[in-house]
Amino acid sequence: MLRSIYNAIIISRATSAAHATLNHLTDRDLADMGFTRYNFVETVVNSVRDDLKTDTNKKSVGDVFNAIANPNLVGAV
Repeated sequence: MLRSIYNAIIISRATSAAHATLNHLTDRDLADMGFTRYNFVETVVNSVRDDLKTDTNKKSVGDVFNAIANPNLVGAV
């Protein structure tokens, strides 16, 4: 029961953070990252949900980055 409450809080905070971030991004910024205004929040929240379903403590930082990074931008830096 506590885990489900914790997950609900995390998803709620992720949604709020995604909306706040969306207010500071231009359409060009979003397009560069591979998102639109219509799918940004949903994509971020789904990513958080997927992370909560799996055990992220056993993943390396590189694995977590690769899971959320736009495949077109990997290796660009």
